[in-house]
Amino acid sequence: MKKEIFLENLKSEYRKTEATAHLKESGWDEIAKKIGTTPPFYKRLFSLTLMRASLAAFIFLILFTGVYSLALVSLPGELFYPVKILSEKVAKTVWGNNQVAMDHRAEEIITLSQKDKLNTQELKKVVIEYKTIVEKEQKTVQTSEKRREEFEKKLDDHHSKFDEIGRENPDIQKEIGDATHISEKEWESKDGD
Repeated sequence: MKKEIFLENLKSEYRKTEATAHLKESGWDEIAKKIGTTPPFYKRLFSLTLMRASLAAFIFLILFTGVYSLALVSLPGELFYPVKILSEKVAKTVWGNNQVAMDHRAEEIITLSQKDKLNTQELKKVVIEYKTIVEKEQKTVQTSEKRREEFEKKLDDHHSKFDEIGRENPDIQKEIGDATHISEKEWESKDGD
């Protein structure tokens, strides 16, 4: 307590001296460092260095979130599609399964099928990717009953959507036939086990 009173008196005496405000503040900071006192939390929180770093991190976060959001809705051949593929690879590494990529390919098949201007090449490419992912995922889900059930639910959901699209637009049924067949085939093989 006496130390604090002494420091307050020293501080007030120091401020009485004829000097600029900057010199007073920076001088007191230097003395405070030598004495061993720390500045209040709010001063440390809003320090210039920390504010710059926080601002840079905030800007990076906003940009990253924006790019990621654009990538999620991108289709094959679009600018942000490689970012979407990269995010799927990261998700596979983190969660150890390809179900995110499988869902994205299913969404792409649905979106490409519902477009006014159908790009059959892109649609066929996505169907092949979907088929490949489902075949790989089929091998990995055998290790866990829970993952297998989730996989079956997703395949059933995808199959019903593909089937619905095929009924609504018979011209597309041929292009998405492999995706419909693989989702149905996988589902039936699971029921037969």
